Amino acid sequence: PTGSSMLTFTSVGEDLLNTTVYSITLQRATKSSDATLANIFTESCGDVSQGQLAPNFTASTFSYDVTVSHQCELDPLADRIIGVRTNVQDITVTPFCTDFFCSLISVTFPDGTVAAGPNGTIFTIPLPITSVSGITVDTESQVPITVTAEDGVTNATYNLKITRLARSSISGLLNMTVDGSFSPQFSTSGVLYQSTDLSEGFDPSVYKYFMEVESGVSTVSVSGSNSQLFSVTAVELNPPTAATSATAVVLTNGTTLTMSGLTAGVNNTLRVRVHAEKYQPERKFEYYSPLSYTDYTITVFRRTVSGDPSLANVELVVGSVGRIPTTTVGTPLAITPNFTSLFTSYTSSASFSVSGVTVTPTLPATSGSVRVLG
Repeated sequence: PTGSSMLTFTSVGEDLLNTTVYSITLQRATKSSDATLANIFTESCGDVSQGQLAPNFTASTFSYDVTVSHQCELDPLADRIIGVRTNVQDITVTPFCTDFFCSLISVTFPDGTVAAGPNGTIFTIPLPITSVSGITVDTESQVPITVTAEDGVTNATYNLKITRLARSSISGLLNMTVDGSFSPQFSTSGVLYQSTDLSEGFDPSVYKYFMEVESGVSTVSVSGSNSQLFSVTAVELNPPTAATSATAVVLTNGTTLTMSGLTAGVNNTLRVRVHAEKYQPERKFEYYSPLSYTDYTITVFRRTVSGDPSLANVELVVGSVGRIPTTTVGTPLAITPNFTSLFTSYTSSASFSVSGVTVTPTLPATSGSVRVLG
């Protein structure tokens, strides 16, 4: 029982005559009425740095705000396309009583379900989604945690306001690389140019680009990284419609897509479309909202095979000299008349000391061949 109790015992000497009586007064405390918590540990997405309390926990503060992301990982591609979202966001909450022998901790989930357990129980709380016209919005959930003291009577309630953020409305790329096979013969081949000022390379704030490739190049490769973790990038070559089509290919961060089918002699359109997380429906790509994306458009011109056998230019320079040189190697030699593709016969003269010349014919197209006889 609670209250005081007397415990006595007697010690008897070896002679069995002398005794000493000892007494101990035991005071058994009543059951504790402390219903406070020593701490509340929270975790989201398997990361203890996410879903933390604000302000930091103290036993005398009974209301806290918690913010978690909309989802922890991108839904598998197959699930996105067939319209099933498998990812469910939740948060784990682990309350610890100040008094180790507290009777019970109960937690009320957002859907009204009540779960209870002893000190240190881990509660996994599913978080709902709220949508307006099919678009998610920030969703607040009230999660009260009630602690019952050891005495079974005294209790205290701590309240968590948990906000599950809406899907991000931001779409865009951090970086992008487009490879059209560089040609050493023509330095502009396979180079990505910004359409605004013909600067080379990618700029996240520039959305239109231009590239030329050789006649033998029928594919173009693209890689890039999204600025937002859960946005989805769809790539199409010569897309049939303004909307994202069912044939679009998903570009995953850190991977490279090779798109085939460049048509020669015309401008091909490579469309890299980044769909924001916010507007992704639970349907196929072709149903995505037109508000949902940012387009990066690359116009790719594939050159044709030229049927013109004429030259664009011919240059002669001194290639070697004799023992008593009157000129130096590399000196240009004039031809008469000046070169034009309309004439096929020319003359040139060199000093007696020149023992060899270097002829450099230039083709007007990016492919073809020249045979020099002489």
